[in-house]
Amino acid sequence: MAHGFGGLVCKKALLLAYTKIADRLYKSILTSLQGIIFLSTPHTGTAVAQWGKWAATALGLTPVVSMSTSLLDVLQTDNEVLEALHDEFFNLIRGMQKEGKEILIVCAFEEVKTKVMKYGGGRVNEVEIVEKKSAVSVSA
Repeated sequence: MAHGFGGLVCKKALLLAYTKIADRLYKSILTSLQGIIFLSTPHTGTAVAQWGKWAATALGLTPVVSMSTSLLDVLQTDNEVLEALHDEFFNLIRGMQKEGKEILIVCAFEEVKTKVMKYGGGRVNEVEIVEKKSAVSVSA
């Protein structure tokens, strides 16, 4: 079970395990895998990532959190790194299925929007942190 960014980490970890499948430990990870539950994982990014970049810039934190803003770049929609991870992961899952290993994949998304106050106070906006189309864009 993986939530949010942890779902992306999970996908990358399984890909790394596959590249090291000759190692008994990594092979056991893949052979014991029965399924994955992704909870609000931004498989194809999230528009909210841009907000984090704006906030870091507005608060003058970009030199301090440059790694975090790089991570926010990856989490934006239409990011090539995220798209490549998505494609590689599903190639792995499809390959495992061709070898007779069925992997159950379940995706859940937020049905209630998160309330966010505008910078400086004032009106409260309701936003989807991870949009439904990004959270459920999983099919092997």
